Amino acid sequence: MKNLTAFVAQQNFHAALFGGNQLDVKRLTPTDRSQLLAALECALSPENLCCDGELRGRALQQKSRMLNGAMRELLALEKS
Repeated sequence: MKNLTAFVAQQNFHAALFGGNQLDVKRLTPTDRSQLLAALECALSPENLCCDGELRGRALQQKSRMLNGAMRELLALEKS
């Protein structure tokens, strides 16, 4: 759950700045999971993934690996 934890930490950081709710990876409700899934799908869109072409190479690979890993981990939680 390393990737999902990292993604939730990013989401919590933004929530703290803009007044959203804080999530706890160990206590995700079905609504939290649905919101995370939507956020991950958005983050994995080509424009967001590569920051409109500004992100390349190793940094792009690392970001893609983390986001795809978080997606796999979240989907595994959905099945359990």
